[in-house]
Amino acid sequence: MTVRPGFRPAGLRRGSAMLEVALVLAVLSPLVAGGLRFAYSFYLIHSLQDAVASAAEYGSGLEYAGAAEFETAIRAKVAGAEVPRLDPAQVRVEVQPDAGGRPAWITVSIRGYSLPTPFSSTVLEGKPRARFPYRLRAP
Repeated sequence: MTVRPGFRPAGLRRGSAMLEVALVLAVLSPLVAGGLRFAYSFYLIHSLQDAVASAAEYGSGLEYAGAAEFETAIRAKVAGAEVPRLDPAQVRVEVQPDAGGRPAWITVSIRGYSLPTPFSSTVLEGKPRARFPYRLRAP
């Protein structure tokens, strides 16, 4: 039997497709996993920013009866956004008073939230943050 150059019988090519698939999966699997983790991190930071902005806007129109009740209401608004693993104690509320002691600005931010990133995790300190002017000022 004469064998042409470059021709191999079927028995010698049997495992080459499986080897190629294994090599491609070894390269693509970490890329896909990293992409998914990045997308999840992006989703979380967007959800946090939306929750903080919504709570700051809510607080800018909330009647200011005292610091404790005011902060509790704003923290409850952020917690109602259902961001995974967000503790209401991680929400920081700052009220900047005007010259008369009434609220002038409301700032809401996140402190101590662990955000998963593709290679590790990042702890958010003061970010995301939203600041709104207080709308219910007495004349």
